[in-house]
Amino acid sequence: MTEWRSLPAHRRPPGPARTVVVQPLPGLGDMVQLIPALKGLARADENGGIDLITLENFPTEAVFAGTDYVFRHAGAIRRHGYASAALTRRDHGGRDQGGRDQGGAGGGAGKARRNAVGENARRALVLFDMARLMRSGRYKRAVILGASWRYAAAARLAGIKDVAGYGSRLQTFFLNAGLIPDGRSIRHLHAQRLGCAAILLERLGLALEGAPELLLPPGAPAAAAAPYAHLPRPWTAVAVGSADPNRVWPADRMAAVLDRLHGAGRTTQFIFATQAEAPLVQGVIRACQVARPLPLIGQPLREVMGLLAACDMAFCTDSGIMNVAASLGVPTHALFGTVQPYAYWSCLHPIVPRSGVRPDVGVSIIALDEVLGHFVTQGVLPG
Repeated sequence: MTEWRSLPAHRRPPGPARTVVVQPLPGLGDMVQLIPALKGLARADENGGIDLITLENFPTEAVFAGTDYVFRHAGAIRRHGYASAALTRRDHGGRDQGGRDQGGAGGGAGKARRNAVGENARRALVLFDMARLMRSGRYKRAVILGASWRYAAAARLAGIKDVAGYGSRLQTFFLNAGLIPDGRSIRHLHAQRLGCAAILLERLGLALEGAPELLLPPGAPAAAAAPYAHLPRPWTAVAVGSADPNRVWPADRMAAVLDRLHGAGRTTQFIFATQAEAPLVQGVIRACQVARPLPLIGQPLREVMGLLAACDMAFCTDSGIMNVAASLGVPTHALFGTVQPYAYWSCLHPIVPRSGVRPDVGVSIIALDEVLGHFVTQGVLPG
């Protein structure tokens, strides 16, 4: 069973949070962009804070270590595959796409049904576990920053009377405040992130608070930068990967930009990446002619955030690292090709294809000269 975990207290709250918030989106950037909504909900709480339920293993303590508005957190949301995905054409009737029998009448379909039953059982356990968590907090309000009916149902099972959410499909039966379905898809609602949350808060009589901003514990940037103090300034943070392949720029072009930055005196370059992005990082490093970027792969998020805050500039794909860098106030130059650039941060300097955003092809249509020209215009490279 999942239990609540307290965040370090930067002030002594007058009492426990009376508002519980469920934020089910998995990405680091998703959470960062929703910070103004979380702060708005916390400030409206009678004790000035919220308890936060997230995806399991989400690095909540690292993201909110320097804040005072998230009191407790719990990673109660499990990563699920959808049972319906198991019912592929191959499974129906125990035959593959060519009509060949797959071993016994309904063998494939039977396995799919068993998988579906098991998956539904796991989801039911998660629902009741979440209801138990919510009941223990004796909350007055639950806010679901998503469209799933299960989280709203858990709040009702916990006896919470004020339940708000995006109001999509079945979720509307469990809400007393939320968005009214207007023909937009759940995917579209999720893609809006902060925009959708802003509408929800408005209907609750609340408002977003500020821009997405991350606060670090005192001394965190200096501690993270100390092992690299011998490297010359300025420091450039680099992110080459993304969860969306259409947001990944070709390695040879990325390397060419790093070479030009190196030639302009920006010789210290840190590439931040997950373990899954390691091959992409190595491809960029191999393509560099003069630059010698330092790969920082799979580092703890707390250390990554501290070092990012100590950097003088960031050059990123549209990724979690980009969101973190901009929310820390680091001048961030980011490649956008699948979505319109975010308008949250004055320190974000977007690089968009001349032909405009095209989700089907993404950043691959951004030419090298466009990026170099951007850096010249911004005064990063000489003209």
